[in-house]
Amino acid sequence: MQHTWYAMLSTFAKLTAVSAFLVGCVSSPDPETLTRKVSGPQIKNFNEKYETIWKATLQTMGKFPLKTYDQESGVIETDFIRGDNVWTPPYKKKYVSGGYRYKINVKLIKIRPKTDAATRVIILKQPELQRDFFSTPEKVPTDGLEESALLYRIEREVAIQNLLEKYKK
Repeated sequence: MQHTWYAMLSTFAKLTAVSAFLVGCVSSPDPETLTRKVSGPQIKNFNEKYETIWKATLQTMGKFPLKTYDQESGVIETDFIRGDNVWTPPYKKKYVSGGYRYKINVKLIKIRPKTDAATRVIILKQPELQRDFFSTPEKVPTDGLEESALLYRIEREVAIQNLLEKYKK
């Protein structure tokens, strides 16, 4: 009786090990197949003064080649970004097609102009792909990840500015 109990336990342990191995071998889906396509701009509202958000946005966009920036109109526009400067998500390979380039446009809007306590940030990435030298560039959809990362960085810059102001007092 003890021998059959031991055999059953041994068989159960083997089946458990095999099933754990098989479950471990099931691969997760490729992240590149899970990418989303965003057709419009990414928008975030901040409960901060316009000047604070402007400063944080300029700090965040400082690593890009800026074409124009105007605080009065609330517009920041980058020049075309291409080659090694193209942002790629961490799960993608660094290879980028030679004809791929994009611009990033940022628009800041005072939501409540009288109180000046709320600001909306709109980020629009405009990627395009030129297949060959003679063809016109085609608009391609964005996955929205870089725009989301930029909004997150702006949020963090505002938090840092607020902490610095708090400790200055």
